[in-house]
Amino acid sequence: MLRDRGYLLPKEIQRHAEAGADCIHRHKTGTIYLDPETGRAIDLPKMLRSNANLDILVMLNNEERTPVRLVSAPVDEETANLRRMKARKEAHGHNPSKAVLELMDWTIMITTIAPRKADFRTLLAIYGLRWRIEVIFKAWKSHLRFGNLHRVSKTQMLILLKARLFLITCSTNLLHRALESCLWRRHRRRISLLKLIGFLAAAPANILRALASLSLADADNLDFHQALLRYCCYDRRKRKNFSDLWEQLA
Repeated sequence: MLRDRGYLLPKEIQRHAEAGADCIHRHKTGTIYLDPETGRAIDLPKMLRSNANLDILVMLNNEERTPVRLVSAPVDEETANLRRMKARKEAHGHNPSKAVLELMDWTIMITTIAPRKADFRTLLAIYGLRWRIEVIFKAWKSHLRFGNLHRVSKTQMLILLKARLFLITCSTNLLHRALESCLWRRHRRRISLLKLIGFLAAAPANILRALASLSLADADNLDFHQALLRYCCYDRRKRKNFSDLWEQLA
């Protein structure tokens, strides 16, 4: 399970563990970790000062004393300063504590995945896939115009919402994977989900062309593929996109 820090709740981690599911979470301010031997709260800043790279077993401060693995690695000064700036901004006039600001010098994660299965870098790469959720939300806001659903009847509202949800499901679960596979096979290019949804939302004809292309031979889709290459693919760059990271981890 890859979830936002707002969902770092001991009862949720315990529920996942009981269901046999692993999870990865970023450390959340205020989370208390206990020493498995003494049962006492760990002084995390003090521990990190003496050992910046941690990979230890701790317990959560819940009734079940759920065991989790805590891992950390230091970040560069620029990243740490940006984090502190963001923390102060989000505090809305309340200064974050010295300990909270100090922890910005590290990336700290907790997980139920065993060390032999994933080191810190692998955990960080897997957690990075969660950004896909933010991309989908951005596509909803930027291209599907959910904010424009106002001053209409209840029936019209339901029709508009269902149409948009259909487009989301169709583009993310059906079209994106199939079209990306085709373009990667023929042109070694990756389709951006954000750009694809914008392309499909721009005109109903684009959705029909995309659906029709799934049942046609590649030779019959040359013009459509050229449109996808021009408007829907990632720019050529060294930075890896979601599909590259997914294949690398797989």
